[in-house]
Amino acid sequence: MDIESVNGETIQKLLEGSRNIDRMRAEVNAVVRMVLGLIDEWDDKRDGAVGRSSGVEGVCWSYYPKEGTWVVDCSCSTNMGRGYIVNKRHPNDYTIPIGLVQRVHSSLPVFLKFMLGQFPDLLEKIKPLLEAAEVQL
Repeated sequence: MDIESVNGETIQKLLEGSRNIDRMRAEVNAVVRMVLGLIDEWDDKRDGAVGRSSGVEGVCWSYYPKEGTWVVDCSCSTNMGRGYIVNKRHPNDYTIPIGLVQRVHSSLPVFLKFMLGQFPDLLEKIKPLLEAAEVQL
């Protein structure tokens, strides 16, 4: 795009893109916070364990203890740094950089598979949510 091609359609695309970025950020936060809230076994892992997913498409999810709580981290193999990090105690402390939102959002299935592998009881806990998604209101 060049300056001369800016028009009303460009403005509409900017607005739609902004809404999409906001929605993707909200969905990442909702999924990660939901999964964290369903895990009861955090205390069992306080021995300093660190879990790390394989880096699928340059995105790697991990969790680790920090200052008496647990942190979930999504690192992207770019020069833009961390894609997402959330502290279980303060879940809204981090905003995903705009250039990484789509990448972090598209890696949510990787995050969920990773956490299901780390915390086997989580599968039973998400079943009611998956079943409720089928209900027509």
